Amino acid sequence: MFHLSNVLTDVFGKSGRKIMDGIIQGTPADEIMMSIKGQVRIKKGGDIRQLLEQSLSVYALMQLRYSLEVLRVLDAVISYLTKVSSEFAREHYPCEYKILLTVPGVGEIAAFRF
Repeated sequence: MFHLSNVLTDVFGKSGRKIMDGIIQGTPADEIMMSIKGQVRIKKGGDIRQLLEQSLSVYALMQLRYSLEVLRVLDAVISYLTKVSSEFAREHYPCEYKILLTVPGVGEIAAFRF
């Protein structure tokens, strides 16, 4: 059974998505391995390679493809909403927004949520 979560902490992070995209596209395991950042490849390379050598059913590949597409759409929506909200905060509450950005640990997203 294919359990990327047993190998990576964040399966939807950059490395996890590269692995899943590679699997969907039928990319050879060696190419997928080379696309992964050095630290992850060094620490988890053997486990990742074992996962890549497994074969997935057509149904599992379809589910994976669909799940990644849903994530891409959600990422795009979140990006758009973040941009629009940030612009709104800068336009309507410029002073408050600037002040909130000076608070340690408060970034752009947190500032417009206040």
